[in-house]
Amino acid sequence: MQTRPRVGDIQSWLVQQLSQMVNVVPGNIDIKKPFTSYGLSSREAVSFVGDIEQWLGFELEDTLIYDYPNIDSLANHLAKL
Repeated sequence: MQTRPRVGDIQSWLVQQLSQMVNVVPGNIDIKKPFTSYGLSSREAVSFVGDIEQWLGFELEDTLIYDYPNIDSLANHLAKL
């Protein structure tokens, strides 16, 4: 059985992935700031959810980052799944 990642680990992973997608230094990513403020397109949002699915190993809703609009809320949600 695989151990679920902790909130902090998820946040770190999300920061790294988002920083690569939007070309922003990881230290400049604010986990409370909405994904939309980083200029993430709809296509990139769906791709981002796909990356999260691959990392966690299970399917998620395509609208996940709209339901949990920042890294903090998304990480807390994912840690409970």
